[in-house]
Amino acid sequence: MRRVLTLSVVAAIALLSLGVGGVAAGPVADSVAPSQTADSVASGPTDVAAGDVPRSATAAECDAGDGTEVVGCWNGTHYEAELSFNQSDGLNESELEALTHLTMARVEHIRERPFREDVPVETVSREEFMNDSAGGNNSSEAFRRWNDQVWEALFVVGEEENANDEIDSVFGGAVSGFYSPAQDRIVLVVAEGE
Repeated sequence: MRRVLTLSVVAAIALLSLGVGGVAAGPVADSVAPSQTADSVASGPTDVAAGDVPRSATAAECDAGDGTEVVGCWNGTHYEAELSFNQSDGLNESELEALTHLTMARVEHIRERPFREDVPVETVSREEFMNDSAGGNNSSEAFRRWNDQVWEALFVVGEEENANDEIDSVFGGAVSGFYSPAQDRIVLVVAEGE
């Protein structure tokens, strides 16, 4: 249960970080008239014209065929929907997809902005993650020696340890998930067989 909760939180944070960039530049900031006083500006979104900010869809308005313009609804999942499966035994593919849709709908509702496209969420085993993220595999010998000296000087590794191996062992066992901007995907690291 704790692992699923952790993975869900990581996915939600990553989804939030994907769309936060456009929030400050949206129509709310541009729609305040110069004649408004500081008090009326501080009162919030109620002063914004009705058509400037999309409102979240109601559960009745949420349909699986809706496009990306409906806020708070993603692939037929409303942001207030409750999941009907048991997460304590991990998630299968359909449950992960349902959780992703619910999280995307909730993030849309909070941001008041729709996603333009689906956010890919993938799972990899801990072993795959550690093999893919092993640092310094293609580094020159001179770089490895320099890197070892830096970490030794910081008292992070001892004289006999390889800094890359030690750092990989720490992060390889601690990372639960991450967002890769270069690959535009969210990756959840799960135990073998989940």
